[in-house]
Amino acid sequence: MNHSSSSTRPRPVRNRHGEDSEPPPSRILGAAVGGLIVLTNGRTLVNTIGLEGNPQIAAHVVLIAIRCLAITVVVRGVRLELLQTVATGV
Repeated sequence: MNHSSSSTRPRPVRNRHGEDSEPPPSRILGAAVGGLIVLTNGRTLVNTIGLEGNPQIAAHVVLIAIRCLAITVVVRGVRLELLQTVATGV
């Protein structure tokens, strides 16, 4: 049994068109998880400060909006990078 592999990349997954595609980059996962951590810490901070009612809701809405924006920026960057890779043929 030969355990030496020339590639350590994960196996491709099928996209919605039935074609092989790479799994999403770790940057997307990092942005999603990082946003969740910020949201959790923001909740703790808001509770420590003593905000209640509408200001607390507004703080959560702002943190969620920032998280969504960060994920969007990362996804667009990954898509652009993939398009450039396909265009150059690398």
